[in-house]
Formats: sequence, structure tokens, C-alpha cells
Amino acid sequence: MKPVYIFLCCFYVLFLPAGQAAARVSPGVSSDSLCPPRFLQSSAPEFMASYLWWSKPMRADSTTPPGLLGYYLHGNGHRLEYIDGPNTLMHYHMWPKLGRWTYAVTAYYDLSYYGQPGQFGESPASNESILDMDVDFMYPLNENFDHGFYGNYNWHFSPDQGNWDADYEHGNPKPCMVFKGNPGETNYHTALISFWNPMNLWVCANVSLSVDLKLENVNPTGKEKLIIEAGSDSVWDVLQTFTNVMDTGWIHYRYDCNKYIGDVIMFRFTAAGVNSTDIAGWYLDNVKLDPVCLPPAGGKAVRQKNNINRISWVPPCAGSSKTLYPGGIIAGYFIYRSDSAGNPPFTVLNYMPFKDTVYYDTLPTGLYSNYFSYYLQTRFNAPGTNYYACESPPGDTLKVTSLSVASLEESEVLVYPNPSSADIIITGSITISGCEIWNTSGQMVELIRSNNTKELKLDVSKLVPGLYFLRIQTEKGVINRKLFRSAR
Repeated sequence: MKPVYIFLCCFYVLFLPAGQAAARVSPGVSSDSLCPPRFLQSSAPEFMASYLWWSKPMRADSTTPPGLLGYYLHGNGHRLEYIDGPNTLMHYHMWPKLGRWTYAVTAYYDLSYYGQPGQFGESPASNESILDMDVDFMYPLNENFDHGFYGNYNWHFSPDQGNWDADYEHGNPKPCMVFKGNPGETNYHTALISFWNPMNLWVCANVSLSVDLKLENVNPTGKEKLIIEAGSDSVWDVLQTFTNVMDTGWIHYRYDCNKYIGDVIMFRFTAAGVNSTDIAGWYLDNVKLDPVCLPPAGGKAVRQKNNINRISWVPPCAGSSKTLYPGGIIAGYFIYRSDSAGNPPFTVLNYMPFKDTVYYDTLPTGLYSNYFSYYLQTRFNAPGTNYYACESPPGDTLKVTSLSVASLEESEVLVYPNPSSADIIITGSITISGCEIWNTSGQMVELIRSNNTKELKLDVSKLVPGLYFLRIQTEKGVINRKLFRSAR
């Protein structure tokens, strides 16, 4: 009686043809169980492929089980590919999605050797091998095909290259990629596909795909197509479909890709149609995945003291569905101030990223102006590093009114009584054309105009008791005075 290796090889098998549902092998097969492959290992010599290798199944007598036809590669719980031949003991899994992969291999048998002619079975799985597929650099796609070669960003084709090729005679500028009409193909469908782009690195940004496209047409049938898609695994979103209605020059297209933020994504350009000779070519150039990091939000600029402006803001993405990596990737902020007239050019106030969200700008002595303008930018570093990733465009321009814009002799203007709960008098040896009253929050609470007299009377009884600032407009400029509104 033959030994039953019930502890060495599992006696459950899956009936195929390949891809069909699993079923148990009849008990009659258990005397020669279907043994799994052994010693599966994996590595990632390149981030565009996983390399896997294993040993043949082996019975207790150190022989290979009969009927072994090949192997199935499984990854993350899915059957991926069939590897033909019992002696093929390695395989490259091309273009794996970035992230963690748990691989296993099963053996595929002809069950004729086990008393079940015409049927096939799949062994239990080998040991698991875990591999992390990742890139250690920022990887925004920026392909202009300058080298006339589509391999720079690991472009590949499906199901085959077809009429896709590099083109040295066209481009924006030359060279570019093209799907040519010749040689003629009928009922064709072939795609140029990018590698995985890790958009989880751009979690606090607006991301778009931009491409330049041109069609040289032959017969305007409307049946030849170029389809631009974004996708993941077997799920693809159509961004736009073009048909051969008419010739076009180079046209620049841009597509919002924010929905894919936090994931990894591929892009593909599929040429499909009835008769390829109805076009001369679809020309493709300057394919770019363009992340624009977000500036701060909720910016405010207020007058804090006579010569200090308080700038505050909220970090980008705060409180939204866009979350940052643990620990954050915001390196800090840069604050820019306008010239003395409140206009460009703006000057950066800090040369290292400022990490807080409140900045006090002390105005230089002698910088006289009615208004100042500010804007803010966010500086991002790559996650887990101090390496620069991107800097946001300027945020909204913030404006603040200065309370001190001129320096005149104290004796030229007098304010009395001060403190006061009712009226105050502003008088002097120079002509007074008006007065602004500002509170300590940087808000103007009242504006009084005069007929260019040398004395101005103000009623302050309606003001809340406390400290105020007077901006007295005179023929020589603006004079600043403090006013204390007393309780009575």
C-alpha cells in the first residue's frame, strides 16, 4: 500500500480550467497528494518589477510529483499570472502597484496521473513572501520625450506596442510619441501606459495632468479614437475621448486629478478604431503630472502697535479631508511684505521657514506708508526627510493700514483734554484736514473731515472706554497721537 503523505502535502485541490471556481479533489487523489511549491522568495531589483523565485514541489521520496504543468502566481489574495512549465522557477511581476505585496505560488497539475483524466487541479499555496514596493523620491511625471525614448518613466504597452513609436520629425518641440496610421491595423486597441505615480506624496496640493496632443487626419470618419484615462488596477476613468473629425495643431489639455490624491495612479493613452489608415497619426508630447502645493488659508493682517503688524493664518488642509503624513510635511512658511507704497515688489521677511502661524512684523524706522500688503507661501518637505518637495504659490494678498506714517514735531499739534469722556480738541500751528480714530485691533472706528482749519473738535462719548490711536491729517503729513477714552 502506498503511503499517504497527509502531513507533507495537502490533499485539497482546485479544479480548473484556469480562472474557474475552486473545487475539492475527490478522496481518491489523497494517496498522491498535490504538493505545493517550496521556499518562495522575492526582491525588488527595480521598482517597476517584483522578482520572485521558488523550488519545485517535492514528495517524501524527494521526487517531483507527476503531472506538474506549471505555476500560478498570487498576490494580495488575487491570482495574478500563470507561469508555464514545471522547470520555470522564477518570474517577474511587472508594474506592481506601489505598496505592500504578499505573494504566494501554487502548482498546477494534470489530474490524469491521479485517476481523473481530463481534469486539472491547483495545489495549496507555498509559503508567503512579503515585499514592499515603493519609491524613495518624489515622482511627479514630467515626460517630454526629449530623448526620443519612451522608457524614461517606464512607459509600457498593452496588449502590445502596435503602432506606438517615438517620432523625431514631430513634437512640441521635437521629438514626441506617436500612434501611426501605418502599417494599417483594423479593429485595433492598444495603449501606452505610464508607471504607477505615487500621489500619496501630494496630499496637500491640487494635482492635474496636462498633455499636448495633435492629430494629423486622413479620412474624417470619426471612428478612430484616442482615449486618455487615469486608473488603478482594473478600474479606469476616462478623462477625454478624441475622434478623427479634423486635423488639429498642437493643443494643450489639462485634467483635474484631485480625486486620486492619497493613492497611486497610472495614466494611459489608448489608440482604438476600425481602420488605422484613416489617420496619419496621434501625436503626444509633454505629459506632466503637475502638483501645486497649497498656500496657507484664512490669512489676516492687523495693526498690533504703532510700528508692528500682526500676520496670522491657518495651515493648508487643516480640517479638510486632505490629511498630512504623521508628523506633517509642512516645513514652514515664508512671509512677504510690499514696498513702502503697498505695492510690488514684495520682499521676503524670513530666510528660513517660519514654523508658527502668527508672525509679528516690526516696521523699519523711516518706512512711512499709509498701507502695507503681505502674502504667504507654504514650504513642504518630503515625508520623513528635510529635503525640499515644493513651495506653494502666493496666498491671498493681505492688506493692513499703518497708524504711523510721518514724524512731526510734538509741539505742532496738541490734543486735549486727554483722557476724555466727551469732547476733545485737536489744535496746532498747521492746517488740519481730518482725523481717523483706530482701536487697538487695527480697525478704524471713525473718520472726521474738516475744512482745513487749525482746530478740530471730536465727540468721543460714543466710544467704548479704552485706548485709541489718532491719525491726524495735516498739511505736512500724518501725525499720530494716543487717545484715552475715560469711563466718565
